[in-house]
Amino acid sequence: MDNSDQVSTEQRLAAIEAKLDAVISHFGIPYPRPEGLPPAVASRDPRTMPEVVEYVRRGKQIHAIKAYRERTGAGLAQAKKAVDLLAAQLGH
Repeated sequence: MDNSDQVSTEQRLAAIEAKLDAVISHFGIPYPRPEGLPPAVASRDPRTMPEVVEYVRRGKQIHAIKAYRERTGAGLAQAKKAVDLLAAQLGH
């Protein structure tokens, strides 16, 4: 396996994990992050990101999306979806 195959596999795995995190978050399934996972695999649940929550509460969606992207490395569409979901959960 050359290096480009490994990067592609890691990117696909990260995308799968992000989708699973979104499903878990959407349905409100309690799922504590297992001990020992590297930060790259950490939860992408915006409810665990105080700065994102605060931006949403203040009605600053663009800032929330930017903070979410910086924290998770998510793409724009994925970050917007996560922030929109959080806003709906918070009633904003």
